[in-house]
Amino acid sequence: MKRKLPGIIALDYDGTLAQSNGLVATPELNALQTLGKLGVVRVIATGRSLFSADTVMPRDLPIDYLVFSSGVGVMDWPKRDILVRNSLDVDISRNISEWLKNHHLDFMIHHPAPDNHHFYYYEGSHGNPDFYRRILRYKKFAWPLEKCRKFEGISQLLVVVEQGGRYWLKKLRETFPEVNIVRTTSPLDQKSMWIEIFSCDVSKASGLMFIGGRLNVLQENIVCVGNDYNDLDMLRYGGKSFVVGNAPDDLKREFHCIGHHAEQGVAELLSELCS
Repeated sequence: MKRKLPGIIALDYDGTLAQSNGLVATPELNALQTLGKLGVVRVIATGRSLFSADTVMPRDLPIDYLVFSSGVGVMDWPKRDILVRNSLDVDISRNISEWLKNHHLDFMIHHPAPDNHHFYYYEGSHGNPDFYRRILRYKKFAWPLEKCRKFEGISQLLVVVEQGGRYWLKKLRETFPEVNIVRTTSPLDQKSMWIEIFSCDVSKASGLMFIGGRLNVLQENIVCVGNDYNDLDMLRYGGKSFVVGNAPDDLKREFHCIGHHAEQGVAELLSELCS
């Protein structure tokens, strides 16, 4: 009996679809092309900004939509048309910023999409290597918060925590229930916690809801694949969801586990969906 094809396949990028060099290997590319020919809508849902995504994703990557910055924006990939641009309330952002300052935390305030790779930063702990590493990587687009006179718009806040991440994640969620606070693992040192703060209606899942609604695809016909905590809302939204073998153990206990992303685990799953 032939397997029923999903309406949408949504994949996280780094640590899931892409290899450690940031590129998609040939088996995964071939499987994505086959799925497209079969009428499956292919979505990448990533924490990367559009600017960052463009540094590793070629324009001819065989996908249909990009959900970038964990739901801040949604793009029709082939047309390069941004369909959704979400933002965080400026007054709420100001309140959270003051709280973060008072607790001596390191954080960044990002400009609106699609220029949300630009940010202001505040150094609270004076000794956070991963925080400095990110500023160095984006030095052309990063300015000290003290140089900001007025915010014209904000896409998100990002807190970089070297130690005590779970404590600060819990405190932030208790203190600011009106926003969506997402945990992710730093892609720079693979151990620090990044705490991303978005508008309450922004997530990878919200991006999929928009695409599904636009295309009349039911939630039950959406397959999701991820590898980290910032994929949780998407994984829990999908009609069927998988994590790769390199995902944290608690995610592997909650969702179907496939092979490691570096060992063609995703290619094998995509090929099975095609058969």
